[in-house]
Amino acid sequence: MIQNEFYTYFESRNEYSIEMVLFEIVLLFIAIYFRNEFFIAYSKFFGRKNELVLNFIYSGFVFIISFSIFIGVRGNYMIYLVNSGDYEEVEGVISGFSVEINEKKMRMESFYVNKLFFLYMSPIEKKGLFGYGRGQSKCTPIGDGTPVKISYIVDGRSNVILLLKTTITDLCKR
Repeated sequence: MIQNEFYTYFESRNEYSIEMVLFEIVLLFIAIYFRNEFFIAYSKFFGRKNELVLNFIYSGFVFIISFSIFIGVRGNYMIYLVNSGDYEEVEGVISGFSVEINEKKMRMESFYVNKLFFLYMSPIEKKGLFGYGRGQSKCTPIGDGTPVKISYIVDGRSNVILLLKTTITDLCKR
């Protein structure tokens, strides 16, 4: 075991409150329940000529709200796991470190710790609604040989990092 003081380098975050998820569920039920009334009112006002466009807009709205609910529920579930202590931890040294920055300004880092594979992406320039938060720095303190402590959950076949701590504090000196 490594006997150093660890500093947070990366953590998952969810800025999507349970109240927002509940509001979206109510909005979705209202949209589904009043669909026929809305279509009848639309037809009376605009006629039946643009019904295909209305169906497309309605379907898109329902899809976006449904996807947003999924993201919110997943994020709140991850927070529940963290708060309940229902996650796994690994402490060791990074090997096989790789980093790429794609055209969408997303930084993708992957590596192994004690034969466990980890991969994550984080935005470089802007703060995301849900996902990983590493701050604004383009530098990384982690790489092959860096001691780390990782809290994670197993999600299907991947290890989702909740918290990654390292002993290196100056991000740009590596």
